[in-house]
Amino acid sequence: MILNVLDPIAVMGVIAGSVDLSSSLPQIVANIVRPCAAAHQCWARNALQLTANLLWAAYGAGRKDLVVMIFSIVGAIAAATLLVQTLRARKQNGLKP
Repeated sequence: MILNVLDPIAVMGVIAGSVDLSSSLPQIVANIVRPCAAAHQCWARNALQLTANLLWAAYGAGRKDLVVMIFSIVGAIAAATLLVQTLRARKQNGLKP
């Protein structure tokens, strides 16, 4: 599994993965700055996103697709971070999951 940076499909995958991951970063930062805001986010969405990213990582491994594997693993980490932030904030604010 070697990433061919000259392959236009691989480049498109890297761009797509980067754009997808960049959508989670502002929310992670906002939750760090204002932890109480995370209490009102949907924890189930983050759990589903985590599950989907783990499934994509398994798919990428099965297909030996390094781009899919890398971005889905990093995406799973981002989704797990959002899930932990949301559940922790809900618990601290006395809300059910």
